[in-house]
Amino acid sequence: MAAASRIDAILERDASNPDTMETSQPTHADVTTPIERVSVRALVASGTPRLRGEDAEHIRNLAETPNPLPPIVVCRRNMQVIDGHHRLRAAISQGHDYIEAQFFDCSEEDAFVLAVRLNTDHGLPLSRTDRLAAAERITKTHPEWSNRLIAEVSGISDKTVAKIRRSTLELPQLNTRTGCDGRTRPLSAVEGRERAAALLTARTGASLRDIAKESGISVGTALDVKRRMRRGASPLPDRQQPGDTSMRPTTIGAEEERRPSPPASFARPDAVGALKQDPSLRMTDSGRLFLRLVLSHPPDSTSWDRLADGLPLHSLDWVLELARSHASAWQHFAETVQYRQHRADMNPT
Repeated sequence: MAAASRIDAILERDASNPDTMETSQPTHADVTTPIERVSVRALVASGTPRLRGEDAEHIRNLAETPNPLPPIVVCRRNMQVIDGHHRLRAAISQGHDYIEAQFFDCSEEDAFVLAVRLNTDHGLPLSRTDRLAAAERITKTHPEWSNRLIAEVSGISDKTVAKIRRSTLELPQLNTRTGCDGRTRPLSAVEGRERAAALLTARTGASLRDIAKESGISVGTALDVKRRMRRGASPLPDRQQPGDTSMRPTTIGAEEERRPSPPASFARPDAVGALKQDPSLRMTDSGRLFLRLVLSHPPDSTSWDRLADGLPLHSLDWVLELARSHASAWQHFAETVQYRQHRADMNPT
């Protein structure tokens, strides 16, 4: 299982006890693993993402709470505490020799990632300085992770992660990155399209989904490559052709940082109103279907921006794939209508 998947598995929460001061209770990926009682002397309390160490006041508050605290999380390999340093100190201050714990089998690097994620989500939150330092460390230990994935773990923005990458000179230069959904994609859109073109040539019977998966691109992009190849054109759009660098981003990170400009214009309100009142559309099945499709679209760029900004991070890849596929379908529809209009102009009745 990939590191991101293992971490997501342990981040399932049990919010059945909202009265505790640290209510988020992580569970092991193997749900049959019981909570164990562990000697406090066997634990290694190091590796915390808190640059200033433990908070004495928070430890006192935990020691005084009458409610049972969630089990701590421990790396089985070296008995290092991943999450629960304050709970451990509180237990020791009360004279307890044992504490409840759940184990996570992982590397030291993944243990740190999990510690950051858990401490970002619950209990005493990490400071911004802590989160920035954690993000920088994760870019070094997991350079293949996307800016968005590291941002989600660290509790900062993906733009901030991109800045950290640019300022960290010792980071390795990779051709791909892994996103929040666990999928690996090429940093260069050009490389992804060229890979898809080669696969389409070599494997004529392969599905677009398989081509997209192996190339690290969306299904909509794979479809666009296939259509271009059918026309005998290059698989690359004009802006990605060699020599044209005016609009071509060099990496996905650079592309993410530039918010797209809104289209020059949207459908005129009077045009939409005229179509709604056209009986030849309202009285036919195909016309009513067309009107439903048109009227379901937001009327302006601001509405579209609000929709995009309101989407949850974990769904963005799927939404992007769907939006590009629909955009391609609408473009084909527009070209078909234009062709019909051209034929009508050439052969008036």
